[in-house]
Amino acid sequence: MGMNSALTATKTRKAALEKQMTALAGVVVEITVRDLKEFTMSFAGKNDAAARKLRDFFKAQVRNVEIEYDFDCAETYVYISV
Repeated sequence: MGMNSALTATKTRKAALEKQMTALAGVVVEITVRDLKEFTMSFAGKNDAAARKLRDFFKAQVRNVEIEYDFDCAETYVYISV
């Protein structure tokens, strides 16, 4: 598989996961890969219920899950470490 096809496949998988997490949380979720085993799910506004749904979905499968709301950006972040 060439570099372009691998990148396209990765983007496709990321988009599919964002779609699944959006359906789960009930808000539009964006995923940012921070490192090989760390990523962030974020969404606009403060929605504790949506953040808890994401946390609860992952908490039994990962090393750490933290939720943070940034008042300056008006964004909620769910930090996940695998």
